[in-house]
Amino acid sequence: MGLCNADGKIAPRNLLIISDLHLGEDIKPTNKTGFLKRAVRLERELLSFFEHYTHKRLDERPWRLIINGDMVDFLSVCLFPRAGDAETTDPEDFVYGLGSRPQAAQHKMLRVIERHQDVFRALARFVGAGNALVIVAGNHDIEFHWDPVQAAVRDGLARLWAQTPEAEQAGAPSAEEVAQRVGFYPWFYYEENVVWVEHGHQYDDY
Repeated sequence: MGLCNADGKIAPRNLLIISDLHLGEDIKPTNKTGFLKRAVRLERELLSFFEHYTHKRLDERPWRLIINGDMVDFLSVCLFPRAGDAETTDPEDFVYGLGSRPQAAQHKMLRVIERHQDVFRALARFVGAGNALVIVAGNHDIEFHWDPVQAAVRDGLARLWAQTPEAEQAGAPSAEEVAQRVGFYPWFYYEENVVWVEHGHQYDDY
């Protein structure tokens, strides 16, 4: 995997840690103005953040961006299936919206990428510039446990990277290489003698 060296050890990089982006929380049949305003502000700030660190390094070392839980708010995404949709086999999906099963969660993830396409395109540029991405699952995005959801993120970033002018430059990584620089961790991220990162919801009695 692109997060490790040939010997299997985690490649040394400078670390960036953010959390609780809650992308997709505004994807609902009806919405409140507050959610929409927050989504616009969040996108603006994330685009600035990714742009800055795509072009700026510390001591010439690439970055490892750790998104420490709740990158996506699967709990808030409310999508209703259409008759015959492959992602649903549960009649309750037509009443309460798609649940958290693998295909339903993948469908939600694809919708989040579509909704925040500028953010994911900027993130693809960040990874394409030689950096790595770590996604730690939180209590609002435990669906990252599912392989189809992880594939949706990797494939989405690879596709968006392939569409950028940077991907056409000599020496640029392939779309597959960009996808390989994305890692998923179900509980915590750990580098020996460097850092332990976890979302922490496991300690909340509620």
